[in-house]
Amino acid sequence: MLLFGFILLSYIICRAILPLRLHWGWKAGLVLAAALAAFKFHILHWFGGEMFFAPELPVPVLLGAAWYYAVFFLFFFLLAGADIGRGIVLAWMFCRGRKRTERFRVVGNRVNLALLAGAMMLAAIGIAAGTAVPEVREERIELERLPQELEGFTIAVLADLHADTLTRAGRIRAIVERANACSPDLTVIAGDFVDGRVVERGAELRPLEELRAKYGVFGVPGNHEYYSGYREWMRFLPTLGIRMLENTGETIAGGRLTLAGVTDPAAVRFGLEAPDIRGAFAGTPAETVKVLLAH
Repeated sequence: MLLFGFILLSYIICRAILPLRLHWGWKAGLVLAAALAAFKFHILHWFGGEMFFAPELPVPVLLGAAWYYAVFFLFFFLLAGADIGRGIVLAWMFCRGRKRTERFRVVGNRVNLALLAGAMMLAAIGIAAGTAVPEVREERIELERLPQELEGFTIAVLADLHADTLTRAGRIRAIVERANACSPDLTVIAGDFVDGRVVERGAELRPLEELRAKYGVFGVPGNHEYYSGYREWMRFLPTLGIRMLENTGETIAGGRLTLAGVTDPAAVRFGLEAPDIRGAFAGTPAETVKVLLAH
């Protein structure tokens, strides 16, 4: 993350700050402002506790920081895209034997300002969408030789709930209600339930107890469960009625469908069991329809 932030910061300094005709003090201030965005995660981590991606800080601070970083991130890519066009123009000018003028610099700065304004607007839209309750998206999957009994079988897939300071029990409950409204045959949660320890975030996930599906609710761990105290969460989540699949599988729907789930590759960093697809399906009937759940 440090290297990535440094690369983005260096590019923005060279392309958007240094070309400005400003006193060095103003430029230094802009560099500092850009650096605060580039190293946002590290700065918040200093003040917000042990969770790198989910610091314990007031909601307005977290939302403001998220917007600020999003502006910086989007501005970088918009600037890079604009530089492709700038390169084409410079190549054309070189071929025509024309030199860059002061007007070229001024226009470039104005374009950069417009890109920054666009990044600010897109970041605001993104934050609003990211904090809203997600809409239901339907996908139809057709399988050859599907047993007649499984025709129209529905699976509700939830993923990346990331319960934390921003995503509290109310939002989780709203997601649960939307999932239940679909009346699924099976509900699965594909990892990253949380950012934080059970003692801090267990209550935020309590609404998951209300998930309802004909053949039950299953889940697999994501990388953030490992960052948040893996063994503790693997003991807690089943108390919510979620059957956790850690390189294991279960046959449901009258023996016609096998659902298997694997651990996350992050497990290796913590000395825990790596994903094992073969092991997850070991011992399951060969003739069943197989579904693999992974983060």
